[in-house]
Amino acid sequence: MTIIYLKFQRILYILRVLGTFTNTWPLYPDVGKNEYILRNIYYYVATFILMAVWIPMIISAYKNRNDVGILMKNMSHIAAITEAVLNSILCRIKKKQLQVNTFIIKKVFLIELLRFVDFMIFFFQRNLSMIVTFDDIYKEQV
Repeated sequence: MTIIYLKFQRILYILRVLGTFTNTWPLYPDVGKNEYILRNIYYYVATFILMAVWIPMIISAYKNRNDVGILMKNMSHIAAITEAVLNSILCRIKKKQLQVNTFIIKKVFLIELLRFVDFMIFFFQRNLSMIVTFDDIYKEQV
């Protein structure tokens, strides 16, 4: 179970890092004022940069509407940037709900891990007398 626990913790860590970078992972409820302000500044700067790239892409798509290759490239970039902006806005709106959900996921995982450990301790305590060692086999042969 330790291997699964480490893998799950690693997945949560990767999601937290990438979610912080993309402004989709919620802040912890007990963060300090400075971290909260820095996160808000990062949110606004990242949104501004995305919009600053998005507007020229729309203009370029309009100017190159007769060239299919350039138009499709611009449209795919516009779609990706629009998705990033909308994800950021939606995660900002649902910030409290995401905080509660991440807390519940961590809590449920720890409860399940403790139940598994309790079961394994109970199982080994109960079946310890049934385990035959090499010393027991050697004593029976002599």
